[in-house]
Amino acid sequence: MAHMYYLAVESTSEAITWWDKNLKLLFANPAFVTQAGVPLSQLVGKTIREMGHPELLAPPWIKKCN
Repeated sequence: MAHMYYLAVESTSEAITWWDKNLKLLFANPAFVTQAGVPLSQLVGKTIREMGHPELLAPPWIKKCN
């Protein structure tokens, strides 16, 4: 069953991510990496602000996650 979830997450065109309690990226599927246009190794461990998202977009996203 876990293998089916893995395949779904890896093959979907929708971005799927997991973040820690400090809102640092733990995991991103290939769709998120493609949309970001940056290698996953440069995204993991960073907050949305550290990834360079515009300041106008970061606070509403952060508020929603908390």
